[in-house]
Amino acid sequence: MKHCITILSILLSGWLWGQNCPLEAPLPIPANDSIVYSFEVFDVINNNLAAPGQGVCGVQMRFRHNSITDFEVWLKAPNGKEIQLIGPNATVSPPTLGGSWNVTFVRCLATPMPQVPFAQRWNNSTNPFGASGITGSYWPFSGCLEEFNTGPVNGTWELKLKTITSTQIRGSLLGLDIQFCDKRGQRCCFADAGVLSGPVNVAACQADFDLNLTTAPTYSGAKPDSSKYAYTYAIGRDMILQGFDSIPDLRRMSPGNYQVCGLSYLRKDTSLFPAANNILRLDTLRNQLKNGTIALCGEMTADCINVLIAPRSDSTVLPIEIICAGDSVVVAGQIFKTTGRFPITFNQPGRCDSLVIVNVRVEQSLNSTLDSIICAGDSVAVGTKQYKVTGNYVDTLQASSGCDSIVSLRLVVLPAIPVKDTSIEICSGRSVVIGGQRFSASGVYDIPLVSSQGCDSLIRLTLTIIEPQSVITATDTFLTCTRTQVVLDGTQSTPLGQVMYRWEDNMGNPIGDSTHFVVTSPNTYYLQVITTKSLCARRVRIIITADTLKPIVNIGGMDTLNCNTPRITLNSTVSSNLAAPCTIGRLPAPGGLRG
Repeated sequence: MKHCITILSILLSGWLWGQNCPLEAPLPIPANDSIVYSFEVFDVINNNLAAPGQGVCGVQMRFRHNSITDFEVWLKAPNGKEIQLIGPNATVSPPTLGGSWNVTFVRCLATPMPQVPFAQRWNNSTNPFGASGITGSYWPFSGCLEEFNTGPVNGTWELKLKTITSTQIRGSLLGLDIQFCDKRGQRCCFADAGVLSGPVNVAACQADFDLNLTTAPTYSGAKPDSSKYAYTYAIGRDMILQGFDSIPDLRRMSPGNYQVCGLSYLRKDTSLFPAANNILRLDTLRNQLKNGTIALCGEMTADCINVLIAPRSDSTVLPIEIICAGDSVVVAGQIFKTTGRFPITFNQPGRCDSLVIVNVRVEQSLNSTLDSIICAGDSVAVGTKQYKVTGNYVDTLQASSGCDSIVSLRLVVLPAIPVKDTSIEICSGRSVVIGGQRFSASGVYDIPLVSSQGCDSLIRLTLTIIEPQSVITATDTFLTCTRTQVVLDGTQSTPLGQVMYRWEDNMGNPIGDSTHFVVTSPNTYYLQVITTKSLCARRVRIIITADTLKPIVNIGGMDTLNCNTPRITLNSTVSSNLAAPCTIGRLPAPGGLRG
């Protein structure tokens, strides 16, 4: 984590950046030279630059430079993709002494808003940048930020600054903000353990003064801010963590093979140091810090000091040192890579024993191959990784022995089974069974099933319950001598226009199939309507009665009108079969009858 200087938010001279990684100090831009500043980004939840909603949405940069036309800048992602933000080296304009820039580079799909009168794409040759403060947003000099949209977000990012000019022309990087489109969970750590000075291997007798190591870290660039970052040493025995000490003094340690590694850490994370449980290895801790898999913000030196403490006796047999294939054990400057017992002779007569037996056991890496077939939407876990796409994958895990375990996964993802839409109409009172479930009400149902390959499939059932209504309307329900027929009408039956008609007599025999039926005799009649598509039926009846018996009229005998009998009384009370009262009139004159 060298030059962990940048990034993603600073508060400097009243200038606030929008994230949570403070810039430790202004960084020099060398003259007639180039420099690379790298930094770690980790814990971003959406770790795929190619995922929807993720990517590099912008790069904001603040710097000072005395000759902008001689200045070039490149940004490099963890996947190795590099975009040139500022360029080219032109050396065609006067120096921009005291010039300052606060600019943002945006995606090619976005519309930049450059400072007038500059062009939208940055170009040192064609944009007449002066010495005054320059702001605005621009497209990169070469390429587009969309080219970063592949690979992981978390990892090491690099910023390369280059100036081709005399030694008097130089500048300062004041801040850089990589604006991820989805920055949830983002953390940055600027711990830098540097490189330990002094001898790589130390051999001494127990309690010797030489075990009070005077090593200290050295840096090729700026040191971490001491107000925020502290330094200590991780002490290991046979690569197993024994504890931490700000002073690497091993004079009180018992005989054995020790390792001393430098550790830079964030002061406020002191409570997050892992416990020395005789299990945690130094190389495991180094990887955890590097990969951000523990909460502690810190960095361990890549190389540690190997210290052999020999007891004050005639001979010493060191405990077995277990290493992985390809690793080595260094004892008193000698390197051991194979299993065995190796004697070391110390030419220090009078101070310590002259013979030390080194025991080494080499553990081989474990290799395994997995073949897996899964359904679309499922995943296979290998270590902390999840795989959901067909392909061949190789992962390196750590076995219980502490050595690498190589897992090769051959994954086949079966294609997703499309949803099958099914529409069914059934008559009221009936039901349909699909996938072991019974349905009898209208609605839309999603029914999960299991395919022959064991993957989930889905049937979307649209069920319609058909319930026809048989309706008879009639001109009347009573036949008479003058009303000799009645028209029965079935057109009010539902669903309208979707039924067939069947007129039946009281014995159920069909007597008609049209929408209307003419009745000329009293009886009980039925109308059965049948839906044309699902053949659902509904039956209704109507009763037609009649009075067609002619009345018998009797006016009571015979008589003769004459001068002696000018009036005759007619009596109809003896009439029968009368449907209504009859009115008998009188003769107004001989020879006439009105009723």
